[in-house]
Amino acid sequence: MDYNSPGNIKVISADKKLFDEIRISDLLPKIVKIDVEGHEPTVISELMKSTMREDIHYLYFKANKSRYDVAQLIKTLERLGFRKLFQSAYTGYHDLTFTKT
Repeated sequence: MDYNSPGNIKVISADKKLFDEIRISDLLPKIVKIDVEGHEPTVISELMKSTMREDIHYLYFKANKSRYDVAQLIKTLERLGFRKLFQSAYTGYHDLTFTKT
């Protein structure tokens, strides 16, 4: 299948293995934007297990408070060494930006 053709979508798993592979090929500081329609805790969990975690300078995602406990996810990131830089809440969502402390 030609994934470069219009209408074709390539699906990959965003897991620890993928993030580790990215780090092997690119050791530059990372700005990570996550947009996975309510699956942010899963992607963040895999990202935090990976070696790429050490290269993250900024992490941005939109959180949906009807899908998971946003406050708990914030606490988890803070416990893992990230500091919240920005939070904006509106109609069931939060825009969140973190930096590595």
